[in-house]
Amino acid sequence: MQVVRNGLRAVAFGGGPSGCSSCRFMAANAEIQNGDRLVTSGIDGTYPPGLPVALVERIERDAEHSFARVVCKPAAGVDRGRSCWC
Repeated sequence: MQVVRNGLRAVAFGGGPSGCSSCRFMAANAEIQNGDRLVTSGIDGTYPPGLPVALVERIERDAEHSFARVVCKPAAGVDRGRSCWC
């Protein structure tokens, strides 16, 4: 995925029951902010570029760690989906 504001690329991972996702292996000094919009980058060839993925909700930076913890809220209403077990 990619940050709309500056083109920074990252990898998103699903977050389980909370419905949140996270960006792993993001450098602690990466140029990312609360409220940044994340979209597909298109680099993998699976999804076209520009599809909404998530909004950055919280960034936790710790001087003792090389990576920041970036918590995102999915753009799609994944918590409002319908399940059909036929």
